Amino acid sequence: MTSTVRTAEQEAERRDGPSGPRLAPRWLPAALWALAACLVLVAVLGPLITGAVQYRYTASMVNQAVGLDAFALAVVAPLSVVAAVLAARRHPAAPLLALAPAGFAVYMLPQYFLGPEYLTLDGNGERAFLLFLGAFVLSGAVLLGSWSAARAPVWHDRLWRRRAWLLLALAVFVVGGLYLGNGFLHAMWDFPDFIADRAATSEYDEHPTAYWLVAFLDLGIVVPLTVATAVGLLRRRDWAARAFYAVLGWYAAVPGSVAAMSLTMLSRDDPAASAARAVVFTVAAVVFLVLAARVFLPLLRSATWTSATADLPER
Repeated sequence: MTSTVRTAEQEAERRDGPSGPRLAPRWLPAALWALAACLVLVAVLGPLITGAVQYRYTASMVNQAVGLDAFALAVVAPLSVVAAVLAARRHPAAPLLALAPAGFAVYMLPQYFLGPEYLTLDGNGERAFLLFLGAFVLSGAVLLGSWSAARAPVWHDRLWRRRAWLLLALAVFVVGGLYLGNGFLHAMWDFPDFIADRAATSEYDEHPTAYWLVAFLDLGIVVPLTVATAVGLLRRRDWAARAFYAVLGWYAAVPGSVAAMSLTMLSRDDPAASAARAVVFTVAAVVFLVLAARVFLPLLRSATWTSATADLPER
């Protein structure tokens, strides 16, 4: 019986031509270093370290900003540096790895600037507009440049379907667990009444802009991209294999930052803090990070890019 799995050489030639795999653009290492520097600068200027930039947030949202900056400083910025080093060495895994910090930044940076309540709360966050704008444009350039250069290693037949179902499960988790299971339909129907039922959760009442901004990004961008990638994987589309790494990188980074926000609120005795929510987000973040490690770490091995059975299903 003839196997339906192409050899690594055949697959690489079909995708990239006989000249070999596409390499990351030469500007990508410098851009990734710059992205890491921007994330560090945002953390240094924000409430985590100096407080020079005072977001127009209430105390609860400031606590969340501290947790977000801490995660970006400890996890995302170093990941961008690792991707930069790999890109400088022309490693084929560099573009795939770079999709994670770039996707995180594209998702989070608008929230820094669009989420605050400018007309009702004191602060000076608008003075950092050019920093957030420049970092957003830079992260978008890194995302597009990495996407154009990325190629996935050859997958075993069964891995396409398994990873498709994994993404569908993640989409269900976001829609069902974070929104439908948290009263989102009630919020759409009558937001003031939704707030009244959650009087202790002050960020809903004091920062409705941030609430709806995150909901718009999650349900309008993240979930549709996750589902589209899953469908593409079921149909064995090459673009979906690349997109899988981008989507999983987002799920590895963003839930981790949300867990950091919840833990920070809990540690600071925030009245809006929830121990149950902190536990759920932390467990989810750990699970997503473990999944991402099992997917991304094999990319660093040269055998992954030369073996026809590379990147076998996880056991």
